[in-house]
Amino acid sequence: MEEIKKEGSINQVQLDAILEGRPDYLSSYRVNLTKDECEYGTSKVPEALIATSGISATELFDIAAERVPDEDERQVYAEYIDRYSLLNAYSSGQKSVSLNHNYHLCGKDMYLTTTINMYRNPLTGDVEGVVYLFDMSHHYLEKKIQSRLIGKQFESIAVIRVSTGKFYLLSQFLYIPESMSRASLDEVDYITHVKDVSSSYIVEEERDIFIYNSSMENLKEQLEKEESYYFTVKTVNEAGERRYKKFTYYYIDEKKDRIISSMEDVTGVIERDSLTGLYNRRGFVRAAGHIIEENKDSGIQYAVMFFNIKNFKAVNDYYGIDGGDMLLRGFTARVRESFLKPVVFARSEADHFVCLVDSENIDYDKLPLLLRGVFTCNNHSVEVQGLCGIYMVKDAGVGINRMCDRAKLAKEHITDIHVKPYAIYESCMREMYLEKALSVNSIDSAIDNKEFKVYYQPVIDIHTEKIVSAEALVRWIHPEYGFIPPDRFIPGLEETGLVSKLDMYVFSETSRFIKERSDNNQFIVPISTNLSWMDFYDTNMLDNLLVNLKQEGGPHGYVRFEVTETSYAGMAEKNHSVLKAFKDAGASILIDDFGSGYSSFSTITEYDFDILKLDMGFVRKIGKNSKIGSVIHAIIDMAHHMDMRVIAEGVETEEQISFLRRHGCDYVQGYYYSKPLPMEDFAKMLNEQQSA
Repeated sequence: MEEIKKEGSINQVQLDAILEGRPDYLSSYRVNLTKDECEYGTSKVPEALIATSGISATELFDIAAERVPDEDERQVYAEYIDRYSLLNAYSSGQKSVSLNHNYHLCGKDMYLTTTINMYRNPLTGDVEGVVYLFDMSHHYLEKKIQSRLIGKQFESIAVIRVSTGKFYLLSQFLYIPESMSRASLDEVDYITHVKDVSSSYIVEEERDIFIYNSSMENLKEQLEKEESYYFTVKTVNEAGERRYKKFTYYYIDEKKDRIISSMEDVTGVIERDSLTGLYNRRGFVRAAGHIIEENKDSGIQYAVMFFNIKNFKAVNDYYGIDGGDMLLRGFTARVRESFLKPVVFARSEADHFVCLVDSENIDYDKLPLLLRGVFTCNNHSVEVQGLCGIYMVKDAGVGINRMCDRAKLAKEHITDIHVKPYAIYESCMREMYLEKALSVNSIDSAIDNKEFKVYYQPVIDIHTEKIVSAEALVRWIHPEYGFIPPDRFIPGLEETGLVSKLDMYVFSETSRFIKERSDNNQFIVPISTNLSWMDFYDTNMLDNLLVNLKQEGGPHGYVRFEVTETSYAGMAEKNHSVLKAFKDAGASILIDDFGSGYSSFSTITEYDFDILKLDMGFVRKIGKNSKIGSVIHAIIDMAHHMDMRVIAEGVETEEQISFLRRHGCDYVQGYYYSKPLPMEDFAKMLNEQQSA
């Protein structure tokens, strides 16, 4: 971790110097208590001396009491430092009386000790005494603040007097605005001081925050709630360097009249990650921005690289927090010591890292090796895969935060992490991201405004060439952007879990279409709607679907649900019972995109699906791959033996139709017969078939 700047900070030695000084008296007076006389006085500070000529001891004490600013303290002072009280104390055996109190002297509020040493004059028998006024301000403050200040690095320590609104420094090493001389800082109006510091020392965008946070009203309010109060603001020095300063406040007396204020530079703490010692994102933004600006005319082509560790949570769960921390530190060392030679390196959050590099140092052949490694903990090893997005810095005006976001966005477009676990940012990625954001932010209004349209793609009996069912598909007709294809908005909705709203909307529209035709005695076929894997985490949606299926007059027998094998494989075991409940309520369950996953055959042995939909990847290879025919034939035959019918997706040619018909396929779906149709066109198609 970067060491906090020590120059101009306060350590033990400096604090001792600040609070140094023996308790030498400010002034002293000789008095005769028996005769009530003030004989003479001396003072090291002329302003502290009370004129003693012609006054009594009682008058001396009264004048001194008037200099005690607090009324309650003044009353206590008058009771203790009184001629009769002192004589009574002496007669009871006390030879000395001391009292600590506030005192207004030389235009400042001080903390004094008044001590009277008494004795009996052997010649006259009178009780006499010497009155000493000791300045204990520094020692009083030392006692109050030492435990809080020692061991920390401060740039200034000051005292604020609440009752008078005055501010004075115990020590200052910070930058002093030209409008404020050092002499004037000995004791100044606090409000004026805050305004001057704000205008000369605080960055412009945080001046109002500083003035509010450090106002006397806010300090008193906050210190009523907590023992101490602090805030951090950004400051700027004469050289234009921005630093983070922490201002801390707390009361140091029981009357809540004195507030200690300290300021320390916490830039190093705020901008650093405690686990790895790297910059955090805030520190990276400042440091990288400074370097890019400083070298903008040097010809260096910088790049921002965003990293994250794939499945880091699983490593954390398996090896524990300590194991996860070890992995993060190991990854830090691996990148820092690599060919990349990071100019600035940061851990932005969790397992996310970002660095600024000279683009000439990026070796794209070595990068996959750098991102892949073996992590060993407690004698167990696991392969760890890193992912990387890269943004080439061409315009410093883009801003470091946006550069980081674009590098992160590039990482999301990695297609094969084993071959190429990195991606370089392109402008089209931003357009896709904006479309994804649009779908997330606009889904509610789009549903309310009926911008989503349900299209129906017919499923054809391969032997009769009649429509036997259909698949409901959603299209977005945006009033401003026009047609938005599903692959542009579905992924964003799945990532956020909002896809369930859309799936429920499609189901509702489909059910309404089926019911309307049924109520009008029009020909209708079963229609399937797709269920996302995210739907199975939305219990409210699942309950609503089941209620809809069971309700009287509902689309019983005409509802089908399509579940991809990838979604099924990721389901919790309890969700298998959900599918069974749908089936018991009259719905059919289809396994979609069969053959596109890694566990296709084990999937169909775990649940009794009604229909298997053959992935279009197989269909498109018909006639192009000599082995594909055997695979398709085997799948169809297996499905029939398991009491499942088969729909071949993506059928587009006569050759594909002939092949599938010869090998016993039941149904086909694809552009050969029909593309997805708006509801009106699909209804017309059904009407024509009914008439025929």
